[in-house]
Amino acid sequence: MISGRHKSGVILTGLAYLGFVSLGLPDGLNGVAWPSIRAYFNLPVDALGSLLVMFTVGYLASSFISGRLLSVMNVGALLSVSCFATGSSLIGYAIAPVWLMIVMLSVVAGLGAGAIDAGLNTFAATQFSGKVFSSSNLVYSGSHFYSNTSSATPQRFYTQIPLPSGAQI
Repeated sequence: MISGRHKSGVILTGLAYLGFVSLGLPDGLNGVAWPSIRAYFNLPVDALGSLLVMFTVGYLASSFISGRLLSVMNVGALLSVSCFATGSSLIGYAIAPVWLMIVMLSVVAGLGAGAIDAGLNTFAATQFSGKVFSSSNLVYSGSHFYSNTSSATPQRFYTQIPLPSGAQI
C-alpha cells in the first residue's frame, strides 16, 4: 500500500516534470512559428523583440516574487497554477486576433515560466540531497531531458500542420 506522503511525493514529482515540459514548449514554438506569425500579422522582423522583452518581464517578475508566493501556497499549487498559465498563454497565442494580444499573453507565459523555474528549484532543494544533482544523476538529467525534448516537439508538429492554400511557413 502506498502511503499518503509517498503518493503526494509522486504527484509532486510528476508536476515537476510537467513543469519542465511547460518550460520548454514556448521556446521551441517561438522559433519555428515566428516566420508564420510575422507574415500573418504583417510585422517587421524586429517585432519579435517586443514579444521576448514582455516574456522576460513576466519571467523576472514571478521569479522575484516566488518566495512570497511560496509562503502562501505550496510548491504543488504553484506548479499547477504556473503550468495552467503557460498552457493558457499558448492557447491564447493560437487564437489571438491581433499582435498586441500575443505580446500581452507573452507576459502570462513569462509569469508561468518564472514561477515554474523557481518552484522547481525550491522543490528540488527541499526534496533532494546535493548528490542528486550530480551530472550523472538520472533525476536531474531526466528533468532537463524533458525540458529540451518539449522544446523540440512543437517544431516537429508545427511543420506537419496543413496550411490553407497560399499560406507559407
